[in-house]
Amino acid sequence: MGNHKDWSNHLGLAKFSYNSTMHIVTKMSPFEFMLGKNTKKPMDLTIPMGRRDYSKETIEMVKRWQEMYT
Repeated sequence: MGNHKDWSNHLGLAKFSYNSTMHIVTKMSPFEFMLGKNTKKPMDLTIPMGRRDYSKETIEMVKRWQEMYT
C-alpha cells in the first residue's frame, strides 16, 4: 500500500474532483455555483461530443475512468 507520505501530491486532484462534483443540496457543483458553469474534465476533452461510433478501446477507457471517478 505504501507509506502515504505523498498525500500532498494528490491534493490538487482531490480538490478538483470535489469542486466538479454535483452537491446533493444545491444540485450543482461548487464550480457551477461560483462560476455559473461547470468545468471540463479530462474525459470531456478526450471524447468528441455527439459521436456515436466509439471504438471498443474508447468504450473500455471510459468505463475505467467512470470507475475511478465514482
